[in-house]
Amino acid sequence: MKFVVADQSHNAGLRFVTSAIHMPGRIVLSYRREPDYFHGAGIQGIKHQTIAGIQDDEVVGYGCRSLRPMYINGHPSMFGYLSGLRSLPKIRGGYALVAGYRFLHQLHADQETPAYITTIIDENDYAKSVLTSSRFGLPQYMDWGRYITYAVNFNRRRRRKWKRKDISIAQGDDFNLQEIVSFLNRIGSKRQFYPVYDENDFHSERTRDFAAADFYIAVQQDQIVGVVGVWDQTKYKQLRIIAYQGVLHHYRKIINFGLAAGGYRPLPSPGEELKIRYAAFVGIDQDDPDILTELLEAIYHDYQAGDDHFLCIGLHEKDPLNESLKKFSAIRYFSRVYIVSWDDGRQFCRNLEKTRIPYLELAAL
Repeated sequence: MKFVVADQSHNAGLRFVTSAIHMPGRIVLSYRREPDYFHGAGIQGIKHQTIAGIQDDEVVGYGCRSLRPMYINGHPSMFGYLSGLRSLPKIRGGYALVAGYRFLHQLHADQETPAYITTIIDENDYAKSVLTSSRFGLPQYMDWGRYITYAVNFNRRRRRKWKRKDISIAQGDDFNLQEIVSFLNRIGSKRQFYPVYDENDFHSERTRDFAAADFYIAVQQDQIVGVVGVWDQTKYKQLRIIAYQGVLHHYRKIINFGLAAGGYRPLPSPGEELKIRYAAFVGIDQDDPDILTELLEAIYHDYQAGDDHFLCIGLHEKDPLNESLKKFSAIRYFSRVYIVSWDDGRQFCRNLEKTRIPYLELAAL
């Protein structure tokens, strides 16, 4: 097996591997990257490299290395992100993984980042045990806690509930983009790993298919106090239901009847794509959960009558904004956050300030 930085000649193979890997569980899911794998690459960073494993002239696995500016200890810095590690069952094993990481280490020699951030699904014990072993030349994985993905269910009719009469909600095109970006950077500089943005990012592939009008803005006394963007990525990233398992498989008709009685839409059929919107660019003044609640209520009110299934938002377990999500019906998925480094990044990792709350942009993972 050999490893290369993938290009358009590997497009079909990358899309095949993406769709061939199923996420097990009560709902078996499969990712898609149609119609072009690389259409979604730009959102992951200003530099993106997909490392493809080639065997018998076919793509049999891949992983991604991206670089993006983030706030590190309060200062803008270029930082790495590792994602999308996938391989076909026929080549899974220690040798392929070690060889792939050796190739990654060669790319790391460009010295454009001291380390990387990544996530591993909490239930993937095999991946956690192997990748965090630091054996056979693998980099060191430093655990940075749990990351929670909330899939807020749009399927139920919900009355709009206002708690804060002093806050109004506006759309992004009612504001100057520079003002929104300035607010996000002010809030983001207090977090760890929050993306650094400028106005040009919102006219580039880094925010493909996102427009200023997709921002929801919380306003208090004519000042921005909260921002959430609603990002539709379905033109280049899809999630398809393959099958239901266990109780959901055997009693789906009965469950759907109960859902309808409770005001929910039925479970999508196997083969159907889940329609997902991402809550992105989350910035809340003073980390006030009530402000995020107001924004999410407004988003829910606008989208609940449509055909979208879920609004997905990700927060670190230490984030006080988790309190907002208790007010919504949501499915929770758990991952572990890791900082990944070789010897040249050890001191950098030791200097990271753990008092700052981590923020990972779910829409760019």
